[in-house]
Amino acid sequence: MHPVPSANYVLEGEVTSELDDHRQLTYRAGQAFVGAVQTWHNAFNRGTIPAKVLVVFVGQEGQPGTIFPQVI
Repeated sequence: MHPVPSANYVLEGEVTSELDDHRQLTYRAGQAFVGAVQTWHNAFNRGTIPAKVLVVFVGQEGQPGTIFPQVI
């Protein structure tokens, strides 16, 4: 989960973001999107070539850009 916004641009290939409600959003080379904020999600490369994505997080220095789930 990201507590801060991110700007994402797919440079090569494609990525699929699966949100916690099981929605899947696929982005291909040349597409930009704003990443999910305060929502559990995971990204996958389901394409046939390696994916490259430029990601810029907008946050506060000293604060995490990513929060991982606690394993109990």
